[in-house]
Amino acid sequence: MSSLIRGHDLPATGLVRPLERGPVRRVAIEPATPVRPAAAGALEEKVRALTERLAAVEQSRAGEIEAARLAGEAQGRESATRDEAAYRATLEAAVSSSLERLGRELAELETLAPLIAGAALEKVTGDPTAHRDLLGKAIAVQIARLRAEMVLSIRVSPSDFRDDAALGAVAAACGAGRAKIVRDEQLKAGECVIAMRLGQIEMSLPEYRRTLAARLVQLSSPGTAA
Repeated sequence: MSSLIRGHDLPATGLVRPLERGPVRRVAIEPATPVRPAAAGALEEKVRALTERLAAVEQSRAGEIEAARLAGEAQGRESATRDEAAYRATLEAAVSSSLERLGRELAELETLAPLIAGAALEKVTGDPTAHRDLLGKAIAVQIARLRAEMVLSIRVSPSDFRDDAALGAVAAACGAGRAKIVRDEQLKAGECVIAMRLGQIEMSLPEYRRTLAARLVQLSSPGTAA
């Protein structure tokens, strides 16, 4: 059976008193520093090093590509210049040889012409010595004119000569006089046509090389006469 507890039954020391509120102190709390695992730091360092290495490789590769391009262009120009110079020398030699041969033939004609003309005059006048000096001078003048104006033009392939300077150099080297060297679209690479008052000479360097090679093979065969 419970009994009522009255206030006057409690001791004085047992009274409940309210708590006294003291001053409030504010404390700043720093954010916690995340702890990075050692493995993650090492991986990040490797990624950074690899990125720098790739960038260096790309830069080096770009430099090598540019250097290779410049070297290729220089080699191409050198090869084209060398081929053009070689062909020019071959053409100059061929034209000069043809002109020299024609010059020798004209020299023979210059010697033979007075004899033929003297024989003709003897039939007409009965005197082989009549007007001999005048006739000789007239023939010499005509031969000199024919020699100077014998070559009308030299036609070459545009594939072999692309600029006018090269054409002028060939004309000067060949001693073709007032003959013009022109490009002919109908001619293939290595072909040349010399137009003259006495006809024309057609030269094909590739055909010449093939003929020469075939002749050499023929001469190298046993029992082949030269």
